[in-house]
This record gives sequence, structure tokens and C-alpha cells, in this order.
Amino acid sequence: MKIKEYKEKYQKLWMIPSLLFALFNLGLGIYSTSIYSYSIAIYYFLLFFLRLLVNLKKNKKSVYGFYFALFILDIALIVPILMMVFQQKEVHFGLIIVITMATYTTYKVVITIMQILKNRKVNETKERMKTIIHIVDSCVSIINLQYALIVVNGGFVGREDMSLLSMISSFVIFVLMMASSIYFFKKEKEQIKIENYQE
Repeated sequence: MKIKEYKEKYQKLWMIPSLLFALFNLGLGIYSTSIYSYSIAIYYFLLFFLRLLVNLKKNKKSVYGFYFALFILDIALIVPILMMVFQQKEVHFGLIIVITMATYTTYKVVITIMQILKNRKVNETKERMKTIIHIVDSCVSIINLQYALIVVNGGFVGREDMSLLSMISSFVIFVLMMASSIYFFKKEKEQIKIENYQE
């Protein structure tokens, strides 16, 4: 089998970890009856479907459709953040859950850095789409890890300081994520203009 065929098969596997993490959060929601965990699971399932759009044939309509869905998904993150900050239900789980989330978060951050470096060398729409999805995934996983660390250290109920801290940190991450999405969208618009001019 040629190296190119191996590469194409490997690239299709990039969606699997996030799908497994969505199932993990769904299981966590069922186990802990946490509305936040359910909302994050739904968010990751939607992020998985957004990944499927990357494999569509690239044209102006599909690119704009991708970024429209991305912005909707970015804004939708406000829902899990609010559920986390204003959660009034005691939730308990052990260190294994936290370690799992920390492992996934570390994995996503490393992959995101690698993808950003790759994107600097390869000027392709597909690679830019994959990069911004990795960035979003990393941001959400950091927020999710923050939630797990707070829960395992006493939770949110009756702790206004933790609620305020998580609100501020989540807002900073949310702004970073939105700024990244806007940056990549502008870059894509510039590329489309260049291609139209060349035609």
C-alpha cells in the first residue's frame, strides 16, 4: 500500500478521539446526573458533525456554511458555561474522571499546536478548518477540565468564589475561541477573493 493511502486513512482517524470523548461525557452525565455533563456531551457530538463538513467538496458555499455552523457552535458554548457556573446540584466523581479529562486535554493541546504549525506551512482550506476545530476542541476541553477539578475539590454549591473564578476563566477562553474563529474566517475570505481574482 502506498504512503499516500496510509496518510489518507490516518487522516480519517482524527475525528475518533472527540467522538469517544463525547460518549465519555454522556456516560458521565448518566452516572452523575449532571446537566452540565449532558450539555458538554451534546456539544462534542455537534463538534463531531462539524468535523464531517471538513470532508465536503470545498467551494464558497460549503466554506461559508462551515464557518456559519462554527460561529453558532461557538455561541452555543455559553449554555454549558452557565450550567457550570450556576449549578446548584452536588456532583461527585473520583480522580480517574479528572485524570481522563486531563489526558484528553493534554492530547488536544499538543495536537492543536502541531496543527497550527502545519497550517503555517500548508495554505489549504481543509487544513485551516481542521486547525480551528482543534482550537475550539482544546478550549472546550480546558473548560471541562476546570469543571472536573472544581467538582473533585468540593464542587460549586455554596462556593461563590469558585463560581466567580470559573465564570471569569471560562469567559476568557470563550473570547479566545471566538477571536480564533473570526481570524480564520477572515483568512478564508481573503483566500476566496484571491482565488476569484486569479480566475
